[in-house]
Amino acid sequence: MGLDREQVLRRIEEHGGPEGLDLSGQDLSQADLSRVDLHGAILARADLQGADLRWTNLRGADLQRAVLQKADLRWADLHDASLQGADLRRANLWWADFSGADLTEVDLTGADMPEEGLLGAIAVPKAPPPLRPRIGLQELRTNQAILAICGGLAALVYFWGWLYKISYLGEFDLAVLSAPGFLSAEYFARGWEVITLSLGLLLMLPLLLLYASLMLAILLVIPFSFIYLGDRILTLVEDARARWAVILTLFLAYLLSFQWLFPRLSPLWGWFLDKGIPAKEGIRVLRTALRSVPLLERALLLLFFAFALGAIWIGYKLLCQTLHRVDVSRYPQLQQIVAILRNSRLFGRERPLTRWERTLIRGVAIALLLIVPTFLTQAGKLQAQEDMCYGGDFPLISLYTNKELDLGDAPAPAVVAPGTWRYDCLRLLLFQDDKYYVFYPHQTREIEGKMRPVVYEISVKDVLQATHREDQVCPSCTEAIVTPTPPPPPAPTP
Repeated sequence: MGLDREQVLRRIEEHGGPEGLDLSGQDLSQADLSRVDLHGAILARADLQGADLRWTNLRGADLQRAVLQKADLRWADLHDASLQGADLRRANLWWADFSGADLTEVDLTGADMPEEGLLGAIAVPKAPPPLRPRIGLQELRTNQAILAICGGLAALVYFWGWLYKISYLGEFDLAVLSAPGFLSAEYFARGWEVITLSLGLLLMLPLLLLYASLMLAILLVIPFSFIYLGDRILTLVEDARARWAVILTLFLAYLLSFQWLFPRLSPLWGWFLDKGIPAKEGIRVLRTALRSVPLLERALLLLFFAFALGAIWIGYKLLCQTLHRVDVSRYPQLQQIVAILRNSRLFGRERPLTRWERTLIRGVAIALLLIVPTFLTQAGKLQAQEDMCYGGDFPLISLYTNKELDLGDAPAPAVVAPGTWRYDCLRLLLFQDDKYYVFYPHQTREIEGKMRPVVYEISVKDVLQATHREDQVCPSCTEAIVTPTPPPPPAPTP
């Protein structure tokens, strides 16, 4: 098993410094040794494949026959280092200082370095042969990678738009009809809406975390105030019974104050969510999903929270590092506070991020960028709930039919001519497979907390003509249609 950063630092500390420390032949592959002081260390034949050696002090180090394939040596200090026979294939050597370093028989095949050679190196072997054909191949691969990334992003946008449409039509019980067409512009438009919602939600998460921290701080003020007050009073009371009486009194006062204050703080949280959040649609989808979600969406929600915790952990580590690096010497009072925080166990994690944590950052970022839009495609359900009541952007049409249709409590059709009826105020939901899928917004009813429309499937054989008539004034689900009652017949005259 190879050595990691902590084990190397422990060996340096036990040795009394890095100079002369024997790490020859050790497995240090993929190790994070950035900014570590290894001057004068013996690393001959050590396996440093893929190691992170940025800003590492390797002055005078023995790296003979060391394997440094794909190692990151940017800004490394290799002054007077011995690299005879070292394997530096495909290593990143930009801005590394090789002043006085011995590079006899070093393999630099494919190494990423300046064209003018390594900085200050002596005994550099002959430059590798020009790679003109391979440069062209590399450029071709780069272009192919760019095209592949663009194609993948377009496919994701299209896929998210399709999921949005499925969730939308699913509220009308027509999800099976949402098979994606070839490069449907509507799916790309819906996918872009999902991306906009996702960016809004991701940008609002830090703000929500700030609000939650503020609410927690307000709530913690009460108990800490009573603890401070009790500590001051108990120093003045010596009798044991009196001390217990003080503790009981303060505890009851704390309960009463909390009971009085908490109901007044609840509206504050509601105000934060309603007034203090600019992008509310993503939060609205999240709140709806927390109430009732299917199994798949629940799994996505759990993954989202799991990766969000990973992001919070990385943010906490970066905050600790920033706290230990920030210079506040110009502000003495602030410097005292920062010093207390630096010495506390809570903010004592000042070490750089490990390779695993840096990998976690990339994994969390990629996962959130995939999970959040996939989850927010459920915004189609919320939009459908509104559209089925008020009509939304569905075309308002009139259907001319060759037979009288059974459309529930719809207004009686107008008889245009013998054998021809006209049905007004219909919303065209979908036209597919020679069928019109239409509904009346005023027939939408709330059933078990959800709006339910009545969708009619009308064959094209029964339709003589379908015309768009946006000038019609039609009722919504909140407006009842009152059928006029015919006046009673006149009383018979005696």
